[in-house]
Amino acid sequence: MEQPIDEASQPAAGVQMVNYATPLGFGGPLLANGAAKFSLICGVGFFVILVMGLLANIGRATHEAVFLLLVLGILAPLLAVIFGIIGIGRTRDGRHCGKGIAITGISLGGVGLLLAIIAMGIEVLSPPMSSRATANPVKCRANLMQIGMAMQLYANENKGQFPPRPEDLILTQDITPEIFICPSTNDTIAPGATPQQQAANLSAGGHHSYIYLGAGKNSSVASTVILVYESPSNHKGGFNALYGDGHVEFLTGAISQKMLSELQARYNPPRSNK
Repeated sequence: MEQPIDEASQPAAGVQMVNYATPLGFGGPLLANGAAKFSLICGVGFFVILVMGLLANIGRATHEAVFLLLVLGILAPLLAVIFGIIGIGRTRDGRHCGKGIAITGISLGGVGLLLAIIAMGIEVLSPPMSSRATANPVKCRANLMQIGMAMQLYANENKGQFPPRPEDLILTQDITPEIFICPSTNDTIAPGATPQQQAANLSAGGHHSYIYLGAGKNSSVASTVILVYESPSNHKGGFNALYGDGHVEFLTGAISQKMLSELQARYNPPRSNK
């Protein structure tokens, strides 16, 4: 049996039916945008690296470790910018989502890249922190050796007696106030246009980084007697000490703490000396 024809559903005479395809990207779920997501991960990754560097205390890290952190710090935001641009390009076909994610990744990457370049420049232009930390105790060792030689010269001129004050070395020997300064401290060189003025200012405070124990002693003291030493706060891990025979030793660890307490209790030579 034939079905009746619905004339209302038929095209009017002379009218041609046209079938339109659904526009690309419409009518279906949007595709994931891996480039945009990776851009965001790299952008956030820079700030993770930055926090890791701060937690690791860059001031104690080696020059090489700091440089590696900075290289990673530049690579992460650079990738964030590159993949963010790729991610935005993919959204133009209407099939991919993630344009906002890509823009966020590019923004984070741009800020991170600028900060990383500034930090890299500072690190490259500055000397290694580890080198400076090593150089300061060495400079103090040289200072104490010069003080020891000046004390011996003074003793040769004064019947074997060491000077009662370190100021007397400035007044009688060819040394400058600079050798009494540890570069790790905030102490400054004793000012003055003449040795007398410099000697007067040496004991005024802030111009002498070492503890002098030579008063009342002479050049015949035992080699285990400490004549001058520096405060353990000057350097991390120990302190330098000038001995009676003129040699300087950097004391570290538990023995340094024990010898310090003995010196402060007026045991000289310290009982811990071997």
